[in-house]
Amino acid sequence: MGRHWGSLSGIRPDDLAATAIRAAVDHSGLHDDAIDEVHAGIVNASGEAMGNVARFSALLAGLSTSTSGLTMNRYCGSGLSAMWSGAGGPQHPDLEANGTMIEMPEAVQATARQYGICREEMDEFALRSQQRAVSAWDEGRFADEVFSVAMGAGEMTCDETYRRESTLEGLGRLRGYFPGCPDITAGNTSSVADGASALVIADGATARHFELKPLGEVVATAVAGVAPADFALGPVPAIRKLLSSAALSLDDIGLIEINEAFAAQTIACIRELGLDESRLNVNGGAIALGHALGNSGTRILVTLVHEMRRRSTRFGIAALCVGGGMGVAVLVRNPAA
Repeated sequence: MGRHWGSLSGIRPDDLAATAIRAAVDHSGLHDDAIDEVHAGIVNASGEAMGNVARFSALLAGLSTSTSGLTMNRYCGSGLSAMWSGAGGPQHPDLEANGTMIEMPEAVQATARQYGICREEMDEFALRSQQRAVSAWDEGRFADEVFSVAMGAGEMTCDETYRRESTLEGLGRLRGYFPGCPDITAGNTSSVADGASALVIADGATARHFELKPLGEVVATAVAGVAPADFALGPVPAIRKLLSSAALSLDDIGLIEINEAFAAQTIACIRELGLDESRLNVNGGAIALGHALGNSGTRILVTLVHEMRRRSTRFGIAALCVGGGMGVAVLVRNPAA
């Protein structure tokens, strides 16, 4: 992950995605000609990203010209939506409630007031995200899921988004985004970032034929709608729908990743669902690692399945809130557990 205007900012989106695709295919053990299609999620496309990024990236990654590409946009849910469209999952309609759109920081400030989440609690959550990310990098927990990116004068081998020097005092000195949002700051909000991630989806027969060792099995997917002003709570109905469809409860879920768009947003979801925070975003989240919008769904899913294997966790959930008042979620099972 690269900071805003940082090391990755000069790399074309299709080139960056191609690097991720190349790494994912190589890691899977599949031959290039076994890849039928590339699905990509992307948000706020402009410039080189205005075309079919999935198709261009597939070709730049060296895949066969017979490999087709599909690019989609469901805002922050784009990555997970691209994943389950590739897995043959349901394409649910967006269920947006009628209402006036407001700026996200304003909406999150209102959610914080509704749930009694104070500024100090937000900053403490943000600091914990930074500390977990630092520990994950220092202890090598990201080593199996990251790839290096070739730069003009070498390689980028580590995220540049997290802040080792973060302190509660420093976070407390930051000002709010808007006059009406005194508690929502750059420190307790996901950072703008560049990034790309990819994963290979195959059915059981293909995995057996090529003698692959899957990292995870997609059990169920879900998307749900909430009022646009309540977008922060989108993961809540999505996770509940997911659990209901799989006949499971939260007690059955060993690890959960909820994208940290805002500290207050994630805390509200924790309270509404009654989550055990020790099982949530254990390697840090977007507040520390950055939120490259189209990338984030796939990024948290990849981090989730690797951590599930380390801990021999059977079930895990990845979920995101989505602008416009939606939530997306996916339930995965660890084949080795």
